[in-house]
Amino acid sequence: GATGYSDSFLNFANDVDEDGWTDQIVIGMPGERCFWARNPGRKSGPWTEHTIWRSACNESPAFADLLGTGRLTLVFPFDEKQMAWYERAGIPENEFACHPVGREGEPGIQRFYHGLGVGDVNGDGRADVITRHGWYQQPSDPRQSPWPFVKADLGPDCAQMYAYDVNGDGLVDILSSSAHNIGVWWYERQRSPGEPRFVQHTIDNTISQTHSLCFTDMNGDGLPDLVTGKRWWAHGPTGDVNPDHPAVVVWYELRRKGRQVEWVRHEIDNDSGVGTQFVVSDVNGDRRPDIVTSNKKGVFYFQQR
Repeated sequence: GATGYSDSFLNFANDVDEDGWTDQIVIGMPGERCFWARNPGRKSGPWTEHTIWRSACNESPAFADLLGTGRLTLVFPFDEKQMAWYERAGIPENEFACHPVGREGEPGIQRFYHGLGVGDVNGDGRADVITRHGWYQQPSDPRQSPWPFVKADLGPDCAQMYAYDVNGDGLVDILSSSAHNIGVWWYERQRSPGEPRFVQHTIDNTISQTHSLCFTDMNGDGLPDLVTGKRWWAHGPTGDVNPDHPAVVVWYELRRKGRQVEWVRHEIDNDSGVGTQFVVSDVNGDRRPDIVTSNKKGVFYFQQR
């Protein structure tokens, strides 16, 4: 119920076994087994479960084009031990192959760690794995282990993380949002010797529990925008900050003038919110991105007009 706690954190639609039918990837409670469910297609019967890996830690596992091949790859730590990426191994029913990218005990690996993303932080054309404490920098051979870890202070607990040159100065910045407190931010990379340094800029300091974040061009102007909202009653009616404030869904329009940046807030709804994940996609085929959310208030579809 609404006063309880969710045990389904992320779900992804993907044709895992490449049979032409879309299957479901399920990441439930952090730290526990994750699996994929096979779509039976034209056959009747239940969707059969197949284990991906025994332990999926972190509250925002990623499903992204990590290797630059156009194929989506799962990224998450396991056993509170190491960060890793995963790929199908042999027949579809087999457990996936696990490729550790970090050394044991490096950042981002805890069961309930907040903050994870995939993006090219250092500008070498290869996607890196981003945490609040820095990033695992992808080498030329992604199967090489460990990947170098670059330390950086990328703020407090957050949800999904994105890498993008926000102000067009040639340096890649980081974007994130507060999972259980207040704040939506971008972190501006500084030109400085030694350990990378980032300066936090607040985009919005009025919404709490922005436990999921998408980054995509909402208005077709060529600049990506941020989409998020409030995860209502994430820890029940007395948990977190301002649990009863309106469950909004918002997007922030990125505008640039030279190196100056402005984020314009647009409110989509105030009685729905987001969960630990939501989808921005062109659902009705009109070439404009729509939004689908699910949480303790229900399941919602917002069609852009």
